[in-house]
Amino acid sequence: MSSMAKKYIVANWKMNLPTESFEHYFHELPKQDLVNVVVCPPFVYLKEALRHAQGVFSIGAQQCSAHAKGAFTGEVSASMLAQAGAKYCLVGHSEQRQNWPQTLWLSCVENLLGQDIVPIFCVGETKEQREQDRTLTVISEQIDGIKSFGASLIIAYEPVWSIGSGVVPTTREIVKVVEFIKSQVKQSPVLYGGSVQEKNASDFAQLAELDGLLVGGASLSSASFGSIITTYLGDTLIKR
Repeated sequence: MSSMAKKYIVANWKMNLPTESFEHYFHELPKQDLVNVVVCPPFVYLKEALRHAQGVFSIGAQQCSAHAKGAFTGEVSASMLAQAGAKYCLVGHSEQRQNWPQTLWLSCVENLLGQDIVPIFCVGETKEQREQDRTLTVISEQIDGIKSFGASLIIAYEPVWSIGSGVVPTTREIVKVVEFIKSQVKQSPVLYGGSVQEKNASDFAQLAELDGLLVGGASLSSASFGSIITTYLGDTLIKR
């Protein structure tokens, strides 16, 4: 059992707070050593989350500036995130990707790695791109430039059309994309995100190709997020 690769389950709170106090939220999450649970709160709550995580859970940020410093009002640099205690950071989430060119996202990755923060690089196709059968082409373009980073980063496959919709790709579609990503970016863990909920966590656990999950709205409650963690991890252990 100890030889099994560690899994990642990442909570993206977006611009929300949990449905309970920070203390209660982190206290209620299941504690184990086979899955790395990463919680990404809004930036201003990084230190509070870190305090309640007590070293049991990892804390991540939701965004990072492509610049090291300067006149960039409202942006937060990688060094600032490191000082706040972030160990991970989402990069290129679909809710932000449309606003920046690809070159800036690559700068984010480089800046984060320079601060020993693990980038969680998000990729995924829109509904229109999917209908045009361009999913792999789009993802190939999105990961172009990060292939050399390999195990230094994590990749999260989040179909844009699935996020918040309650609709998820078929198992075959997910496996096809994950295998493609792993063939292009060697040794990088690949997560799935997009309408991840308690009711489908078990389905994702059956996919040996996956290295974990990126959870949105269902991560705001310790009950639902905790259930996803235990269900996914438990079924993963049984599967293996």
